[in-house]
Amino acid sequence: MLHFVGLFAILRSCGGHPLLALSMSRLRPPHFRGLTRRRHMRTYAIEEIRRTFANSADFNEIFDVFQAALQQRLKDVEPYRLLFWNHSLAPDEIRLFGEKLASEFPDLAYDVYLWLASVFEATYAGDDN
Repeated sequence: MLHFVGLFAILRSCGGHPLLALSMSRLRPPHFRGLTRRRHMRTYAIEEIRRTFANSADFNEIFDVFQAALQQRLKDVEPYRLLFWNHSLAPDEIRLFGEKLASEFPDLAYDVYLWLASVFEATYAGDDN
């Protein structure tokens, strides 16, 4: 019944032309054509994650590796500390990563916010002097 209701709605929107309505009813929304399928993220070894977090200056690369680390459920705090100390990231970007990490792993939230505070304290104390 739902199919007929949709067909009648298409028929009305086409000005009553049955052939045009029939051809439009065959069109599917993009999510039925597979355009919104989730792609599988690449998995990274812990050493690759550490190297990217410590040395990369490309935000997009860092973000992709961060998302993969979250998907891999990496709960070791050490690689994320390297991320927080990456000098190519702006304070807002560091905060974004920290808040996402704390929301994803609530049991690490205390350590995450403690490290973020130490990063911002050292960064702004160096600017003040």
